[in-house]
Amino acid sequence: MDYESFVASVEREAHASREEAERAIQATLRTLAERLTGGEARHVAAELPPRAAAWLHDGKKPQRFGIAEFLHRVAEREGVTEETAKEHARAVFAALGKALDAKELHDMVAELPQDFHELVSAARQAHEETIRVAAPQLDADEFVRRVAARAGLDFDDAVLALTAVLEALGYRITKGEAEDIEAFLPRELHPPIDLGEAASGGAARRLTLEEFLDRIADIEGIRRDDAREHAHAVLVTLREALPEPEVHHLLSQLPADYGSLLER
Repeated sequence: MDYESFVASVEREAHASREEAERAIQATLRTLAERLTGGEARHVAAELPPRAAAWLHDGKKPQRFGIAEFLHRVAEREGVTEETAKEHARAVFAALGKALDAKELHDMVAELPQDFHELVSAARQAHEETIRVAAPQLDADEFVRRVAARAGLDFDDAVLALTAVLEALGYRITKGEAEDIEAFLPRELHPPIDLGEAASGGAARRLTLEEFLDRIADIEGIRRDDAREHAHAVLVTLREALPEPEVHHLLSQLPADYGSLLER
């Protein structure tokens, strides 16, 4: 994203003039730089247009303040009320969501406390909307049909296989990654991922490939060899439903030997 597009995005989201948008960007990025570690600030800056990136360098240790202090600092720098600062910061975070790749957005969010959820949500929603058009849109029935064809199952058994694999995957990956994947899937496929994520408490559980397959086998009541076939059928279809950056981000959370399950 170039600088003009970045500013235009903030103008639209904040219903602001160009001058107001640029002040909002400068104030928000300078304050964000104070909240992030130096390394993360540099990584985020590397994906922004140079003119905006210049405002994200702080060079000091991160300051552990919450959203109230964040908005107070943005408001002071902009010379606006904190309510206006909140709207402007949300618009800047949305622009960040459009500018950053999935991994960098995830890493930035990981350094922010829970009370930043409204700004984080704006960034994630903008990111998902930006890359959604790059992903093939599969409805739930088509997803099941592809799993059935790959695994040699009838439709009902393919539903069971799909449910088991997605539940095990939801258990294995982080809550943030589960949410990212769900953004590209029909709502009918969200419950098993949510069930697995609830069982893990939102933290990625370290499962070897064999343990992952055993979990699928236990959920489905089948042998491990069959679980491998079902996992392959589901994950290859999942790969077809996700944009390539999201596939790479998913693979980055899994041990290398899981890669065989996503080979077409």
